[in-house]
Amino acid sequence: MAQIQADEISQILREQIANYDSKVRVDEVGTIISLGDGIARIHGLDKAMAGELLSFPHGIAGLAMSLEEDQVGAVLLGDYTELSEGNEVKRTGRFSACPWAKP
Repeated sequence: MAQIQADEISQILREQIANYDSKVRVDEVGTIISLGDGIARIHGLDKAMAGELLSFPHGIAGLAMSLEEDQVGAVLLGDYTELSEGNEVKRTGRFSACPWAKP
């Protein structure tokens, strides 16, 4: 039976600790509460900003337009027929390029 070498175990643990990647990524996520006519109402995106691009399932994007106290209204940019209430929506932190906006 092989003997456990304390030095060997210590060295392996030190290497694993040294190579540990402690980056944490936090996404702000909301849920579609209603959907219709190319507009989605989303609950849970409290920090969304007007004009921010949102990421919907199936590669669909949306544009946050109506920021209310308990929900965000977003215009959907794509075929929204695959979306449904309860789908997850994520903030992207990116903003659309508005022709009227100053650079």
